[in-house]
Amino acid sequence: MVQSDKINLSETFNIGGATISDPREISEHFCEFFMAIGNTMQGNIQAAKTTPESYLGKTIQNFMFLMPTDPNEVLDIINSLKPKKSVGYDDISTNFLKIIAKNL
Repeated sequence: MVQSDKINLSETFNIGGATISDPREISEHFCEFFMAIGNTMQGNIQAAKTTPESYLGKTIQNFMFLMPTDPNEVLDIINSLKPKKSVGYDDISTNFLKIIAKNL
């Protein structure tokens, strides 16, 4: 932080009509304020008229099934890929994948 970027804060605070200068007491009041702000603000938030689920449209499936596989099927799929040096989003080329396939 550059010296000119420092923020000058007051060394005293007026809390509940009393002037407080003890850093520990000031810190405790800040802590109490920020701990209570959620409950304070909660009263100002109107209840939702719709549920979040109403925006989703179709029912969401709660499961996913993958067919069982075996190493031979995986090797067959890798071997069927066209050999290329270019990489995908995973930074792995099909050439490299074919070289390491038996070690997977």
